[in-house]
Amino acid sequence: MPMLQPCLYKVAIRKLNELINEEIEVPSRDLRSEDNIKECSIQHFASLTVPLLKSFVKSRNPPKGKLPNKGSLAAAIAGDKNNLISMAYERRAIACQLSLEKPFSEQQMSR
Repeated sequence: MPMLQPCLYKVAIRKLNELINEEIEVPSRDLRSEDNIKECSIQHFASLTVPLLKSFVKSRNPPKGKLPNKGSLAAAIAGDKNNLISMAYERRAIACQLSLEKPFSEQQMSR
């Protein structure tokens, strides 16, 4: 994954937590926590920018092939699965896979 991916992913998590905090008016929640992401609505994901949506999707469960366009909130609510909003929303309960990746293979580290 590109080096910016983890940074953009963290920004996406922070933005989603900010949106949740605004709705429930509980500013004490940790903005870095991924625990609250399952509570996000499809509207929360629609408010993210394309780079943040792409980073979220790729970090949770990267699809094979090219990612679709962002799409619209109305299309996502109507059930259109071929847009970034729907893809991100469907992956909200999947654990982030970034921490599982190693920057170098064991073979490269032994050189």
